[in-house]
Amino acid sequence: MRERMMPALGAVFVTFSAVVVPAWAEQATNQINGSNQINGRMSGPQDSISIHNYGEFDKACIRWTDGCRNCNRGSGPFPICSSIGITCQPRNEVRCLGRINDSGNQ
Repeated sequence: MRERMMPALGAVFVTFSAVVVPAWAEQATNQINGSNQINGRMSGPQDSISIHNYGEFDKACIRWTDGCRNCNRGSGPFPICSSIGITCQPRNEVRCLGRINDSGNQ
């Protein structure tokens, strides 16, 4: 019986690897790149502001919060954000906590 099950299990594994794994990889890549597209379709509102992309919408803001997490501009392309507390419920809006003044300083 074991000999008959092995080819069937192999076929299931190959099918799973060929179909599901590439979809997971594409979704993970889109999340890392900040893309809202999955399989060429928009997965959400294109202009939705979140704690993770707020700095792209408000270029003068250097620190922002959603009431649970605080983020600031890092030296690279991505913001540096704190972890969310276990019982904290983020607000629906993100607000700026600090801005660059006209001379380019804090």
